[in-house]
Amino acid sequence: RSTLSSSSAASDVYKRQVSTQSTGAGLLTMGQKQTKLSDADVSLSAEKYSENSNLTIEEVKALFKAAQKHAHDNKLSCSGLAHTLKQVAHEMKNSLFVHADHSATAKLIFVLFDVDHDDKIDIQELVSGVSILARGDEKEKQVLIFKVFDLDKNGYLTRSEVEKQLKKLMVLFSKLANSQMKELNSLPYEIRKNLKKTVSRTLKEKTSDEFLKITVDSLFGVDSNSDGKITLEEWLKGFSSPQLMALLSGDVQSASTYSGQAQCSVM
Repeated sequence: RSTLSSSSAASDVYKRQVSTQSTGAGLLTMGQKQTKLSDADVSLSAEKYSENSNLTIEEVKALFKAAQKHAHDNKLSCSGLAHTLKQVAHEMKNSLFVHADHSATAKLIFVLFDVDHDDKIDIQELVSGVSILARGDEKEKQVLIFKVFDLDKNGYLTRSEVEKQLKKLMVLFSKLANSQMKELNSLPYEIRKNLKKTVSRTLKEKTSDEFLKITVDSLFGVDSNSDGKITLEEWLKGFSSPQLMALLSGDVQSASTYSGQAQCSVM
């Protein structure tokens, strides 16, 4: 386990992700209205994209070929992303991608990948997102989540940005929980009925404005200089990935158990 202790280290992780998204821009095209690339062109482009990612050339090639089938005008919709990830799930050895065709799961992954917030996934976002979720270390995942909240891409988070994105994420986590409840149909009726009531009541509480404010306040606890902004350095020093995921799913109590892990650690 290693500790992130300087702003330069935080910046390096951020720059690496930016580099991953921009490397080879324009070399690959996806979807309809595009001329089919030769195998040599695909190999050359895949090599460029893999240079600053955690994926091999062959994995990038497989990812791009899968995306070509579902993209329109070089972009993937939420549905297109879901089908693409489902197709490469076995090769990437990622259990989350196996369930990417589930509506709530697909929307959650889409939010994580769409770092420029244009409601579409381009090839740079696709390679970077898959690279981080399938092969990324702790810091890379924390930076990815930071960028989900950084709507204006200025390098720091404001309360309004966090509130807006957190509300969206909490709704998605709620839908994901509800979809998972459907898999409990094998349980006896009374048990299933009581579970659904409990889950429904809990989800209603955790999507309320009051609970949203509590969660935002918890996130802004890392604002060390109390200037109303969270920098990337503060974000990385203040949270571990498990703590972030607990907070984003509305589990403030569990998130607090990670308070002793304030320093970022690499898995």
